[in-house]
Amino acid sequence: MFNNNKIYKVTKEGKKKRVFFISGLKIKFTGKNATVIIHEPCLKFRKCRFILGENAKIEIQSSKYMANKLTINSGGKNSECIIGKDFLASPNCTFSNYCENNLKIEIKDECAFGENCELRTMDGHTVYSALDNKVLNQGKSIFIGKHCWIGANSLILKGVKIEENSVIAARSIVTKNLEFKNSLYAGIPCTLKKQGINWDLKSPLEFISQYEPKTKE
Repeated sequence: MFNNNKIYKVTKEGKKKRVFFISGLKIKFTGKNATVIIHEPCLKFRKCRFILGENAKIEIQSSKYMANKLTINSGGKNSECIIGKDFLASPNCTFSNYCENNLKIEIKDECAFGENCELRTMDGHTVYSALDNKVLNQGKSIFIGKHCWIGANSLILKGVKIEENSVIAARSIVTKNLEFKNSLYAGIPCTLKKQGINWDLKSPLEFISQYEPKTKE
């Protein structure tokens, strides 16, 4: 009946338990032997959707944040989407990994995505040589390092690797590796704008206030 497709939750103690649904998340299996693994305390799902093909895997570590209307399409055979701790996804993000096989999206701990961000490991349609029919645009995996902030409406394309502590400005299109840590990138195509930076989820006002000297009453 289930074609060996399975959904698991992993407790804080590391014990894996099989479940048949996760609140706020619709899961569609299109093949067999696929696995969804969600670690507790769970990311708070709201109107999210996962699609998994044959032997596909989606795994998300524990998070105190929310994913709102997140779609992960790992419909390709042997495809993977592996997400680290304290992941945050603003509304309408889409991670696409579906029409080619053996591709992976990996997102390390403490990454935040603004609304309408998209990751694509493949193009969907084919570009090929008119001389010998050789395919010129095969898919490639995507890797995002620890503590990266991907600004709203950004697009990250196949084969991209982003180093840790990076900030990608809103509406950027990332077409190649971003090789410097602690750096700000922006534009179409995305290019280096500033090095030696870091970022925090707090607003600037909140961030500044934590370093202000406390006055004596």
